Amino acid sequence: MSAPNIIRYQTSLPLSFRFICSLFLLVAFQPYAIGAVEKEVVEEGVAEEKIAADVIVVTAQKREESVQDVPIGITVLNGDDLTSYGISEPLSIAQFTPGVHARPTVAGSNPLFSIRGIGFNDFTSIQNPAVAVYFNQVALPYHTMMGFQFFDMQRVEVLKGPQGTLYGRNSTAGAINFISNPASFNSEAYAIAEYSSYETYQFDAMTNGAVSDSLAVRFAMRSRQRLNSYQKNRLDDDSHFGEQDKFDGRFSLLWEVSDDVDVSLSMHSGRDKSGQVAYEHLATLDKDNLAVDPCPEVAAGDRAEGSCVNALGYFDPDNNPYHGDFSSKGRLDNKSRGGSLEINGEFSGLTFTSVTGYEYFERYQPQDSDASPFRFIDMLYDDETTAFSQELRVSSEENDRYYWMVGVYYSKDEVRGLQTADVAGLFGEGMVASVSNDQDSRSHAVFTNLEFWLHPQWKLFGGLRFTSEEKQWQGGSSLVALGAPNFNSGTINNDEWSGNIGMEYHVSRDVMVYESLTRSYRCGGFPGGFTLDPNNLKEFDQEYVHAFEVGIKSMWLDNQLMINSALYYYDWHDLQTSGTDVDSGVVSIRLYNAGDAEIYGAEVDVMWQSPEHWELGGGVNWMRTEIVDTSAIELKGNEVSNAPELMFNGVARFYFDLNQLPVILQSDVHYTDEYFFATDNESVFKAKSLWLVNGRATIEIPDLEAPLELAVWVKNITDEEYKVSGFEQFNFSGDSYFYYGEPRTAGVSVKASF
Repeated sequence: MSAPNIIRYQTSLPLSFRFICSLFLLVAFQPYAIGAVEKEVVEEGVAEEKIAADVIVVTAQKREESVQDVPIGITVLNGDDLTSYGISEPLSIAQFTPGVHARPTVAGSNPLFSIRGIGFNDFTSIQNPAVAVYFNQVALPYHTMMGFQFFDMQRVEVLKGPQGTLYGRNSTAGAINFISNPASFNSEAYAIAEYSSYETYQFDAMTNGAVSDSLAVRFAMRSRQRLNSYQKNRLDDDSHFGEQDKFDGRFSLLWEVSDDVDVSLSMHSGRDKSGQVAYEHLATLDKDNLAVDPCPEVAAGDRAEGSCVNALGYFDPDNNPYHGDFSSKGRLDNKSRGGSLEINGEFSGLTFTSVTGYEYFERYQPQDSDASPFRFIDMLYDDETTAFSQELRVSSEENDRYYWMVGVYYSKDEVRGLQTADVAGLFGEGMVASVSNDQDSRSHAVFTNLEFWLHPQWKLFGGLRFTSEEKQWQGGSSLVALGAPNFNSGTINNDEWSGNIGMEYHVSRDVMVYESLTRSYRCGGFPGGFTLDPNNLKEFDQEYVHAFEVGIKSMWLDNQLMINSALYYYDWHDLQTSGTDVDSGVVSIRLYNAGDAEIYGAEVDVMWQSPEHWELGGGVNWMRTEIVDTSAIELKGNEVSNAPELMFNGVARFYFDLNQLPVILQSDVHYTDEYFFATDNESVFKAKSLWLVNGRATIEIPDLEAPLELAVWVKNITDEEYKVSGFEQFNFSGDSYFYYGEPRTAGVSVKASF
């Protein structure tokens, strides 16, 4: 498909959006519009890089630069942020990143990310996410691989908007880069012991140092054990629901081969033998007429256990969202391992980079998906995923005129999956529904990015990417009680161009305005869920996103105050989504292209560091989403899934000394507006608006042989009960479900540094 006409595309934007953008830019270009701060206009041939000690440095564009110089909506959480916020897994970063939403599926270990409304709401094992996720520059191509623990992290970079001309995989929503602390030549070590609610024990350790003048190594690990739980199975006190048993370790190596060449190796391994998680049961059959599904109360958006029942008359007898009656047995047994090898060299004014990655994930995960005491849908996810990738990049040195980069990317992924469901309660003893998925994927890509100074204050930037992808799949569904199995196979080949173009205007050294237009796509695929309808085994097509963004990045008050803001408009074509149907009396998952959607919104990030005691920060994202053109007439006018209209996060930190000991008091708050779990916008599967408040206090005792840091924290201080996920299974057994976030928890930790 040819690239879009930029002028025509910009003039096709909604009139109201163009008007708002014009005002936005008019304000930006006024010399004193944003505040009474004198601006220094750049007079040299290139804007000089100004990276103060308190300005965040990122590698979002594969070179070190200030976050303020990157013409992308970006949020960065450094290692201290991750610790102070208590972020222990990828899912949690959404609470601290405006515009990013994440919700758990399949026992919380299979998160679905969306950025500014763009995402993919299917959790089956063969689907690639709309948000590209990387760990140490290696792509994690499937949702199932994103349940790892955070420990010894350097930072997390969240890039908002379509990506693909800088590195790795193509993405329609954005990219999240998880970066661990690398090996270094500093001799250091630490140990952290933490105890928290429900008899939860967590232990971290790290050691780092030089083996020789050119070789350094680092080892880090985390063990987490939750021996009790706020989740309970009333049928079996020994079923271990909600308990945790996780271990992850990482080994890193740095070899400085010469002044111009270095090699970095990072290897990791982990396992998860936690208990299952408890779903809240949602009965959907009218107790007086079991043929009515959903019952009137559920159809109106309310949970009404007792007035509504399942096929055998069951309903949840209390309103505790963490307790239930579950027939499923067994623990998880998930294993992961992998790593990356990065080689960097500088020759003749060029920088060469090679990144080789390998990831392996094995999942054995039972889950009671009917949330009832009967064996209606007692699931077992048993799959194995491998992913190999190789990336090569060549870039120029930055100079006073231009910077360029060219790269190639290759990946090979394999998924061997089998999902089974014990359905004996409906179809008789020994009856099992199964879903098999064998998929092989190959991707080849070449990409380039260029920045060119047209004028001392004007920079043109752009990139182009060509991607060739192939997916070979075979699989299908079987339930002997309902006749012959439903199997199929197929091959998808997608060859597509994507790219972006934009302009920066440097009002001063501290204020930059940018505008960009991006076209990106995501490959089509095959359904991976249970279905007995042959039509539901057909492939779905690729989707496209045309994204327009205008933004301002600015620093004020001698770099004490950062204000970044953006307006964006996304034209989303052939959006891929999932829905549930009923085939032959059983629930069927359907993946399809729902049609076209429009998204427009605004985002602001603020951070202020006072010269003495205070640090205040926060972000807000407001957006509107709408499905505007679809063959499924019932979806027209609906909101896209997992897209809250308003999201807000804020943090306040107060620094002071107590008897000459440094103390930090912190409070952070998060607001998420209501949103739907699926594109059909069923009112009962709508999360309510939510405020979450957390607190933390830290005191340092530095004058010891092993300096100590003591902390006490509370999460969800107001003990809110809130839905984070839900799944519709209407017209089947009368059992749908919700999954709730954690109640209030509190803990203490001790860190000793050596």
